[in-house]
Amino acid sequence: MKVKSLFAAPLTAALVLNLACSDETADPIGQNTLRDITVPDLSENILLAYEQTVFVESEDLSITFREFSESRCPKGAVCIWEGEGIVELVIENGEGDVASALPVIRPGRDSERYTWLKAYVMDYRITLLELEPYPDLDDPSDPEEYTALLDIEKIPDPSGCDHVMFTQGDPSAMCRDELTIRGGAIDGIVLEIYVNYGGGCGDHEFMLLGRPNFMESYPVQIDLYVHHRNIDDYCDAIVSDTLCLDVRRVAELYEGIYQSCDDILINVLDCNLNDPEEKFQVLLRP
Repeated sequence: MKVKSLFAAPLTAALVLNLACSDETADPIGQNTLRDITVPDLSENILLAYEQTVFVESEDLSITFREFSESRCPKGAVCIWEGEGIVELVIENGEGDVASALPVIRPGRDSERYTWLKAYVMDYRITLLELEPYPDLDDPSDPEEYTALLDIEKIPDPSGCDHVMFTQGDPSAMCRDELTIRGGAIDGIVLEIYVNYGGGCGDHEFMLLGRPNFMESYPVQIDLYVHHRNIDDYCDAIVSDTLCLDVRRVAELYEGIYQSCDDILINVLDCNLNDPEEKFQVLLRP
């Protein structure tokens, strides 16, 4: 993948902060932001130097590499723990909102599997792909030499999407009207379900319903049933529709039960199916 290099301003030396022990609150970056470094959008990874700021035009967003913590096992050393690198990013949007993000990189840990390494701030998901240079006992690095390679994604806007509902009853026993599920896809916390149903002359209601527990596997699984209610629509045309569901409650349920974040396999079922194995699956990565 092509990488944008953003070195354009002199760097000043500073001490590396231990983020876990610091109570210091970052000053709003608008006081000292150098906005002569810009990228048009978030379509490519961003290589950001220590104490440097990038302005993302399409998002009206400033991102500053403010501090970092380095505990990765150095080259030439034997460690009982692989350690980790943590980058502190200060984010400011066009409305003046300021927040900090702390994406983590840990040797041997894939951020796509270990989703807690990612940082979630405002409407963005941030992955620290690289933190260079890697520590070396024989060649210590100065703080100003560090760079962070970032993947920044806009989380889909869930406004207008219905939420998942939970019940202690049997969701498959609460069916109303028939529909056919053609498949679906997930993007962030937004689940799209492609359906066909009979009608064409009136309104229809849909609900995604499940029990508030998970099946133990890796990743854990949860069954969610699509419920369809035909509101006095007696036409017989075949209607194709896309349902929009906000599945963040599934992630919140997981966090409440397991006190952590991890992948969740969602089984989406038509509760009228005679064969319960007919379903499609999506992987929710909080």
